[in-house]
Amino acid sequence: MNFWAKKIGMKNTNFRNSTGWPDPDQTTTAADLNIMGAGADGLKTGYTKESGYGLVGSAERDGQRVIMVLNGMTSMKQRSAEARRLMDLMFREFKIYRFFDKGQPVDQANVWLGNATKIDLVLDEPLHLLLSYQERRDLKLSVQWLDPVPAPILAGDQLGTLTVDINGDSRKLVLRAGHDIPVLGMFDRVSAAVKYLIFGASVTPSIAK
Repeated sequence: MNFWAKKIGMKNTNFRNSTGWPDPDQTTTAADLNIMGAGADGLKTGYTKESGYGLVGSAERDGQRVIMVLNGMTSMKQRSAEARRLMDLMFREFKIYRFFDKGQPVDQANVWLGNATKIDLVLDEPLHLLLSYQERRDLKLSVQWLDPVPAPILAGDQLGTLTVDINGDSRKLVLRAGHDIPVLGMFDRVSAAVKYLIFGASVTPSIAK
């Protein structure tokens, strides 16, 4: 049990028996039990004098999975009522928002002297977030890059960033080129440069969404 606990990331757990009965050297945390709860639905109720009535529960509804660690209840009735209330609250108030899948264009940048005028900006991984409705309302996504992007461009080149801001907590994700764009031939480059000098070009350093 201790071997597998450490293997799945339960760093603050030490099992001394397989029953769950109290032992001076047996320790765990709510965070570790949450990790264990990622493995199966249902799980286990329990009671000890020190921690009261508790539950490690997991359930899935409409493709969304919730893991709950509940402890310190004073009776089986309170445990049952509180577990049901919290599980319904989490399913009601939280939702997985699928903003972008892997490879799905987040935006497009203008291309300078390439054989295409636009390049898709994509993420390395899907951007799927579990958010409360309030967090979703407060969420801000913004993209930044230097425009236009000079050719040649290779798929996977880092071209910009996507900033995810939730209540002042920000993280930046890399935006990469979605495909190759070769540079134009010499005469086409001259023609494009002349058109640029005459007509100009749109520049989009950032777009907020």
